Amino acid sequence: MARLAESSVVLALRDWQWKNRIAGKQSPEMFVSLEGNAEAVLGDAKLKFGERLYLFEVKSTTDTISEEWTNTKLIKKTNPDSATETSTEERVPNPKKAYQKLVGELQNIQFPGLESLDLLPELTFYKSPEITCPTNILDSIRCHHFLFWEKNDFRIDPYLLKVAEKKGLTNGPYGGEDKMMLHYHQFIRTFYMAERAYPPFAIKIDRIKFKKAEFFHPAHFQERTSVINRHEVSEVERIFWCSTGLRIDAFQRYIDWLCDDENHDIHVVLYSDKGTLFQEIFCTDDLKGIIKKYSEEPEFSEMDLALLEKLEEAEPMSMSSAFRASPSVQP
Repeated sequence: MARLAESSVVLALRDWQWKNRIAGKQSPEMFVSLEGNAEAVLGDAKLKFGERLYLFEVKSTTDTISEEWTNTKLIKKTNPDSATETSTEERVPNPKKAYQKLVGELQNIQFPGLESLDLLPELTFYKSPEITCPTNILDSIRCHHFLFWEKNDFRIDPYLLKVAEKKGLTNGPYGGEDKMMLHYHQFIRTFYMAERAYPPFAIKIDRIKFKKAEFFHPAHFQERTSVINRHEVSEVERIFWCSTGLRIDAFQRYIDWLCDDENHDIHVVLYSDKGTLFQEIFCTDDLKGIIKKYSEEPEFSEMDLALLEKLEEAEPMSMSSAFRASPSVQP
């Protein structure tokens, strides 16, 4: 029943994309539900110039998101001291692979000036530009989101931001034994979703305005108005920001890191903002196979890439290279 409800969300998103692209006198190029040989059914679809990719973890409702860290499994434990070698069953935490991987990467964050694990500084402390964000964490916030249905419409939230909002770090399976989880939670809280005002390809950063967003909608990605903001506080206050989604090279690196060499069950949608990709996927091998196929397509020319860099906004990959912008929202 859960899979049926999740697939209904996927179908609704496909229908939304279909209707909106028809309105633009274009038709969606592909929708494939993949279970098995991914590469064999992809055909000849190619990514468009500058296309951005997203990974949506499909959930039926917001209430099911906590399954990422509340899942458990039964294990058998044998008592070696027993003459009859009796065994018992014990239920232990079994969080999803993506959750485990991202929590592990959070441990690479350093907090200069943190005096004690037991004392929680003010939130301003976590806005320091001296705290560097691992590339995999920033890439995750940009492209790896939850997709679910709420109040008769889609809702899309970055995976890590939603996990933190639901106390999935502090109250998750590692929160009780690792005091750093509260500090990771506070750091993730310094990021938030926002909408970027037009012009979408403004060259002068100080002309760009932001409006805080409660959540993302597919229209934000299609119109390229979705951004991730982070306030920094040092000698001056400024906004770090970057667009959502990743181009194919960065997206492949993130997927390869996220999935490792294991094949395990997932329920995700691989989505691109220009409609080339819209595929429901159920295992990590298929996911990696699709990304590998598209990454092997001929690269754009150097002239094309130079043009792309001029058209698109600068995308800082560390807190230290943040841009100053006119803050129209407060953290």
